[in-house]
Amino acid sequence: MAASVAVARLTTDSFAVQQRSSNAGWAPWARRALFYLALLAIWQLVAAAGIWPPYVVPGPQAVGASLADGFASGAFLTGAAVSVSRLAIGYGISVGLGTALGVLIARSQLADELLGSLVLGRCSRCRACAGCRWPFCGSA
Repeated sequence: MAASVAVARLTTDSFAVQQRSSNAGWAPWARRALFYLALLAIWQLVAAAGIWPPYVVPGPQAVGASLADGFASGAFLTGAAVSVSRLAIGYGISVGLGTALGVLIARSQLADELLGSLVLGRCSRCRACAGCRWPFCGSA
């Protein structure tokens, strides 16, 4: 009995997969393309309505021209390189400070009492904050 139910379910599931795979031709791509074309049309309508000035909501053509100019002049690549270097510097500083503070808090009881709740966001008096009544603890 259980084997026949499992076989029936398997054949039903495989039929559903076959049915879905037959519809998986151009329909999803067409829906996506229509969706993005509709977004572009709405964007153009909002920009053309003039509700906001063009420097706040530029039209798709202005954005496309700016993208082409930025890539042609190399301004976007320069900007991306500057952003990635700032990201790397910030990440390096945060890793260095976080590691130093973590080691300091782990090795020093005084640092744990003074900085533990600031760095770890929990009460350094009770460790787990379960039922703590201290006013600065997360569960109070």
